[in-house]
Amino acid sequence: MYSRIRDRYGIARGSYEFVSCEGCGSANLCDSPSAEELRHMYPDAYFFRRDCPCGRVRKSLGALEWHIFYRPVNAYKIRVIRRLTDAPTGLVLEVGFGSGMLMKMLTDEGYTTEGVEMSEGNVAYVRQSLGYRVYAGTLEQVELKENHYNLVVMFYVLEHSLNPDADLAEALRILKPGGRVLVSVPVIDSLQARLFRGKWAPVTEAPRHVCVPSSRGVVGLLARVGFVEIQRGPVSVLDAAGHIALSLFSRASAITSYQQQSHLKLLAMRVAGAALTLVAFPLALVERLLCMSGRSAGAMMFSGRKRDS
Repeated sequence: MYSRIRDRYGIARGSYEFVSCEGCGSANLCDSPSAEELRHMYPDAYFFRRDCPCGRVRKSLGALEWHIFYRPVNAYKIRVIRRLTDAPTGLVLEVGFGSGMLMKMLTDEGYTTEGVEMSEGNVAYVRQSLGYRVYAGTLEQVELKENHYNLVVMFYVLEHSLNPDADLAEALRILKPGGRVLVSVPVIDSLQARLFRGKWAPVTEAPRHVCVPSSRGVVGLLARVGFVEIQRGPVSVLDAAGHIALSLFSRASAITSYQQQSHLKLLAMRVAGAALTLVAFPLALVERLLCMSGRSAGAMMFSGRKRDS
């Protein structure tokens, strides 16, 4: 399906290959690393932080990016959450919370939030700076209470998982009857995937992305685990445009840019990223319109409900 794929961050050496699942069309990484190996294949700063601790210029730029890009993207997620749950409050668990930006916005909106995260650095940061109840490890490892949460969210998590069936089964266990899971993933049956192929950002995220599923694959997975009333819809247009921009110029990513020692290089790369996102916006909008006819955008959101007891 895709061969000779190299890690766009240059952490993992060698090249990788994705093969297509005969059943659902998902793209699966050949010879996936072990869980322990994967832990060492992530950059130190894998998530954007608006309060970058590295000087006035970086803090100012981070604050600007937060207001222009990250805050609107997260606000869209919260609108989807409100539409799905039809409730202004509730206990939400975010799996893979990164720097805790969405948790903070959910709390400001009246929700009670907890989180699970593999990165011990992110767990320590969110505990100290935000004071939330968060757990280090995988969803299976932390052994949370059964029938406890109103909503479990996993934004851009399942494509990193070596066992997504187990992750969703655990989400089902800890949800209250009638509770919902909400996930977002890049999907292989999209216009973006067809256009960019082996240069597409979710593909060059190998080996951290061990799978780029199809929409049919995600729906089937949710149903197989036991969720009902499965729904799907596109991520925000701005979020989709960001994926396209990364596919055009991967070095414009926030992860790569903020590692630059030179303020001038940092600024140049962030300006390039912003310009490419603007260029990509019309294509992302076209994808959004195609979703109205049942097609998939570059990244999709999926929801399932736990049966009432």
